[in-house]
Amino acid sequence: QAKYYIAQEEFEKAYEHFQWLSTVSQRSSKYLRAMITELYKIDEFDEARKLLKKFDVDDMKTDDYKIAAFLAEFDQLNDNMRVQSGLEIFRSESRTPECFKILIECLREQKMEDKIGRLVEEAKDFWPDEKFAA
Repeated sequence: QAKYYIAQEEFEKAYEHFQWLSTVSQRSSKYLRAMITELYKIDEFDEARKLLKKFDVDDMKTDDYKIAAFLAEFDQLNDNMRVQSGLEIFRSESRTPECFKILIECLREQKMEDKIGRLVEEAKDFWPDEKFAA
């Protein structure tokens, strides 16, 4: 339902729904990561950081938290930290195609085209059906 509100540009209702979901989902790291991902997509970093605080201490070592933190704090990272964090996620078991696409975009912004081709080739081993622009 929150995605519907986002599509309708009713962001306040989407935030309320995310807050409600974060409570009823018993702070499930998977749900929190999914909600933060949606907020990242619409550049709502403040709201994403609010949800990031709902992770339990035990969940802060999980892949879901690593990805959620990367996305929620993205606007506060400098270019080098974005690339470094993106590479750390890609090199870990927590890698996702979505985070990889963000990493590629960060590399493009830094004019690091020489690294993109090699990483795209590596990514094909993990996600053979995904299409990444080299």
